[in-house]
Amino acid sequence: MELDDLKIRLKSKMEADHVVKTTGDLQKAIHANTKSITGKIKRSLWIELVFCIVMAIVLTAVAFITTFMGLRIYFGIFSVVCLVFIFILLLLLGKMNKLSNTPEP
Repeated sequence: MELDDLKIRLKSKMEADHVVKTTGDLQKAIHANTKSITGKIKRSLWIELVFCIVMAIVLTAVAFITTFMGLRIYFGIFSVVCLVFIFILLLLLGKMNKLSNTPEP
């Protein structure tokens, strides 16, 4: 008896919650969701960019401070890789800014 009662309540609740949405409402929902996703991606790109800049500074400093030639080469190469990665992150951030300014998702 309780299961039948639960089914009846659930069915009446689902029928009451059903609201007809217009195409404009659906477009707004999709666009809002897209803005949310692009915002999260932009935030992640900014975090990666900051960490990469800090890492490049640290690696460059270690490359100039250390007296061992092997470590200077090692940290120097990785600082150059970080600089290239910074350039790539800036390009991706620019593309994300263009994408977030478009009217359609």
